[in-house]
Amino acid sequence: SYYFVSKESESADNNILSYLIFIIKHSLSDVLPQMENLLKIFLTLPIGSASAERAMSVLRRLKSYLRSSMVQDRTSNLALLSMEYEAAQDLDMTELIDKFSKAKVRRGSQL
Repeated sequence: SYYFVSKESESADNNILSYLIFIIKHSLSDVLPQMENLLKIFLTLPIGSASAERAMSVLRRLKSYLRSSMVQDRTSNLALLSMEYEAAQDLDMTELIDKFSKAKVRRGSQL
C-alpha cells in the first residue's frame, strides 16, 4: 500500500496529510486502521514544544525561588530565636501547642 500512496502523491505534496487523505479517500481504514489513527494523532501534535519548555522553565525558576525564600525565612526565624533565647526559654511549649492546635491555622497563616 505504501507504493500506491507514494505513486499517487508524487504530484501532490508528499506529506502526512496527503497520506491520511489517501487512506480515507480509498476506504483503506479497514485495512490500515492503526495507520489512520497514527496519522491523525501525528497531525494533532503541537508543532513545537517551545511553549511547554518555557512553562517548565518558569516552573523550575519559581520552585528555586520558593526553596531559597523558605530557607531564608527559616534562617531568619532561627536567628530570631537565637537572639531571643531567654524569652524563648520562658515560653510554655504545652500551652503554645494547645493554642496552635485550637486555632486551626492553615499553612502560611500566622498566629
